Amino acid sequence: MTTDSRTPFSIVIPVADRDTHLVPRTLPSWLALGSDDVVIATDRPVSAELRQAVSRVARACKATDIVRMFEVPRNSGYHFHQAFVRRSGFMAARHDAILTGDIDLIVRRRAAKAAARVGVGGVGLVSLSKLGGVNRPDSALRTVSFLLMQKLNPPKFGGLYAFWRPFWLETEDYGIRLVRDPRTEGYPEPGLGILGEDTYLFLCMKRQYNCVHDNSICAIDVKGFVEDLPRLQYEWGKALVGSRSLAAVVVASVLLAYPNLLRGFLRQRSEKKNLVDVFAPGFRWT
Repeated sequence: MTTDSRTPFSIVIPVADRDTHLVPRTLPSWLALGSDDVVIATDRPVSAELRQAVSRVARACKATDIVRMFEVPRNSGYHFHQAFVRRSGFMAARHDAILTGDIDLIVRRRAAKAAARVGVGGVGLVSLSKLGGVNRPDSALRTVSFLLMQKLNPPKFGGLYAFWRPFWLETEDYGIRLVRDPRTEGYPEPGLGILGEDTYLFLCMKRQYNCVHDNSICAIDVKGFVEDLPRLQYEWGKALVGSRSLAAVVVASVLLAYPNLLRGFLRQRSEKKNLVDVFAPGFRWT
């Protein structure tokens, strides 16, 4: 079975109690995408405040018949609880074509087109670009820089994406249970960058199926990107040693207003230099 423009798709959004305040601002955009099945995956038990917020938006958008609250208990087998919550939502979805993202996204209607592309011609996943919220001077600069970098070096994956469920079930392995929360635990493996549970799904999927990235801006992230956190900027900079030049990191650090990106890069490069000087005297870094 494959999808086309008329094939129904499910929307799955994990929502934590702490993000209840975002629901009135962002959920209406998801409900406008044309899906007949919207799964709000939450912790068990869901708070009364979150349930009421979702219900109010569903009523206002005349979507009470398509929105389902799906409560997910804790699972000690998953290190990152959100990974289990989202995947439980995937399993509860009515359709194999699934569009997913976070509740901090205001999505554009064109995002629904991604769901029509998965499952066709070996395409397992289609991701879409998004922008961080412009709420401070440095984030305004970052947005302009991001748009420029999107043109020069398009990303391979974004956190708003559609995928074909049978391909996901076939490709994702036990490692998803070991993925950690990048906001609290940083980079779990050198060279992979910030590895969240979405990225892990993408890395598994692309081993066997085509993964496509649409560079069109299809959402605004009202909370900003995870890389905005100073500690993650620093760790990102450390991870770039060996794959990026100093000049490239300086430019990125300035354009993105990420000073800790450069600090992490310089610190890691200095440590690697000292190590090489001990074990390989005379070796020069290029």
